[in-house]
Amino acid sequence: MPQITFVDALTFGIRSMTRELAKTASFSLTHLSVAVSVAYALTGNLRTAFAIGLIEPMVQTLAYFLHERAWKPRPAESSAQGLPPQRRQAEPRDDFAAA
Repeated sequence: MPQITFVDALTFGIRSMTRELAKTASFSLTHLSVAVSVAYALTGNLRTAFAIGLIEPMVQTLAYFLHERAWKPRPAESSAQGLPPQRRQAEPRDDFAAA
């Protein structure tokens, strides 16, 4: 089995990161062009469309961050059942029990 050197691993990591950065930039440009196009179709004003197209991705990024935080399991939830967060079962609810 060939031995991987530090330089080989570093080179692979840089290539991988470069590809990921290029993919991120590509997605950002795609997102921007879609946002500007939709805003222009709705407003008919290019200046307004660019303003919306530049602001919307920033707001969307914040919304994504908050969404991920809301869905993140809390330590008390996972440790109370002794299971990792992805293996937890929903507890039965008595909301609909006859009174």
